[in-house]
Amino acid sequence: MHPHQQHLRAEQECRQLLLQYPNAKFAPATQQRLREIQEVLAESEFSAGDFYHHKGSYPAAASRFEYVTSQYPLYSGSDEALWQLADAYKKMGDRFENQEASALSKIVK
Repeated sequence: MHPHQQHLRAEQECRQLLLQYPNAKFAPATQQRLREIQEVLAESEFSAGDFYHHKGSYPAAASRFEYVTSQYPLYSGSDEALWQLADAYKKMGDRFENQEASALSKIVK
């Protein structure tokens, strides 16, 4: 199994455990493990977005950065992802002005 798929499966299992046993003794440790797994998954998506951004494939980059920032709000690189997202939208032209502004406003929060 591909490492990315293993992380996705582990994420799913942690979420399931926390849903079924939210007050269990192991819940805090599971929560921490979930955050660690999500950090790895987010990093992978961010790297792909960064790759597309450098290549000048701004729609593909925006798609990855959008996914990272919506799926993994606790990701340590969220601000950087939002910044890159805003830049990708800026380079895509005027009709993406609202999306650019939206990404920038989330950095401040």
